[in-house]
Parts: sequence; C-alpha cells; structure tokens
Amino acid sequence: MDKEVFKTKVNGIIDEISEKIDALKAAGESAEDAVVEEYGESLEELESQKEELEKKLEKLEDISDETWEEVKEKFASASDSFKEGLARIADYFS
Repeated sequence: MDKEVFKTKVNGIIDEISEKIDALKAAGESAEDAVVEEYGESLEELESQKEELEKKLEKLEDISDETWEEVKEKFASASDSFKEGLARIADYFS
C-alpha cells in the first residue's frame, strides 16, 4: 500500500473514531454518575490517542521510503489499541 492510499485509510479511521467518541459522549449524558466518571477517564484517554494518530498522520509527509514499513506497523498498532479502548467504553453501556 502506498502512502497516499494509507493516508486516506487512516483519515477514514480517524473520522470513524471521532464519530464514535461523539456517540459515546452523547450516550454518557444519560448514564449514571458512577459510569460517567469511569467512562470519562477512558474517553479522555481515547481522545488523546486520536490526537496522537492525527499527529503521526501529519508526519507521514516527511518520512522516507526506508521507514515507511515501520510507520505502517506503528499506525496499525495504535489503531488496534484505540479500537480496544472504544470497545471497553462501549461495555459501560451494555
């Protein structure tokens, strides 16, 4: 996968993450206080991870072809971690 295709894919993932965070925030507005406290900390962590993904995406422009494979692996790992965090938060509401 070349850089442009990868960037497009990552942008789509970031957009999806943003939508899920917004949905979880909306769901949290009607949740009990204890759940909101626990969930709020996790949500802040996810927002921080999303910002990190966005920063890494910006850096893609400056990387050489030699480091391209390493970058793809790190993005995949960060994306997986983020999805796990979203799943944990979603569990609060199930």
